[in-house]
Amino acid sequence: MHREFLTPEPVTIEIRNAAGDVDIELVDAQQAGDLGATHRTTVEVQTGNGQPMGFLDDVLKAVNSGRIGDELRNAFGRRDSGDGAAGGPAAWFSSFGTGADNGSDPDPTDRVRIEHTEPRADGRRAIVVVDTDPARSGWRSSFTIRVRAPRGSGVRAQTQSADVTVVGVADRLEIRTASGAVSVDRVTEKAVVQTASGSVTLTETADADLRTASGRVGVHQVDGRLVVHSTSGDVRVDRSSGESSVRTVSGELRLAEVGPGRLEAVSVSGPVDVALRPGTSAAVDLSSVAGTTDSDLPVTDRLGDTGDTDPATPDLELRVSTTSGDIHLRRAVTV
Repeated sequence: MHREFLTPEPVTIEIRNAAGDVDIELVDAQQAGDLGATHRTTVEVQTGNGQPMGFLDDVLKAVNSGRIGDELRNAFGRRDSGDGAAGGPAAWFSSFGTGADNGSDPDPTDRVRIEHTEPRADGRRAIVVVDTDPARSGWRSSFTIRVRAPRGSGVRAQTQSADVTVVGVADRLEIRTASGAVSVDRVTEKAVVQTASGSVTLTETADADLRTASGRVGVHQVDGRLVVHSTSGDVRVDRSSGESSVRTVSGELRLAEVGPGRLEAVSVSGPVDVALRPGTSAAVDLSSVAGTTDSDLPVTDRLGDTGDTDPATPDLELRVSTTSGDIHLRRAVTV
């Protein structure tokens, strides 16, 4: 299924897809090959290939095509199965060649709900909705959704096992999955991701609220407020500044380059590794009940003894605590 809408301004994309894939590309007019005054949002929906027992679709289509169906009916029709049903298995195979699907297998994408709501005078954006729930039937419940929309659009997606990939720049993003993996390029305002076991990869964002049970979390750069809650999934943040709160039970926390702001890292049994950006002074509070605590940096009772900055105004307030996890504080290595 292919749909296309005229959308000269960024839109809000709302997607609901239980299984399969969700691929969203956010581009400007030149990237989209549209040099005129308008911009288009395109939606493509295809049946997925990765659903459990999805091969049965191919089997049924092959049977309905005639050749395989005839061979099966001839093979089983020549002997009595003794199952009490007329024709035995031959009748069962014959049923594949009759009914609604005979000769014209219906395309489940025809039942996918795709809607476009125009922008309102009060400033609400246009909304593009893609919902595959009405098209789900038995094992035929996996769909691949591809959306291309203007740069700066917002994204809201809900899946079970479907992976979500967002390429380009979104202004706001909200994704909820059970086991689907999430990969996002850039968010200019706030990214919210909740998943049970799916991994989360975020290249760049202003603010982020990321929550997972066992999925791995990786953030390359966050410039604003960061909140990460994980049970057993590992967490890595390559570069952060601003206010950050990172908590885990048993996952490993690795904060590769922490700049000015405030950071609280809490772990029960997982290790915590924190690297400070060169030239960053910090007021440090490291605490572990049963784990080890060590620092490659000079730590004193009074700020300013290292000569980095004004002792009255530390760049970073850092608090790290664990129950049994080890804590390591070091200086980041920049390339």
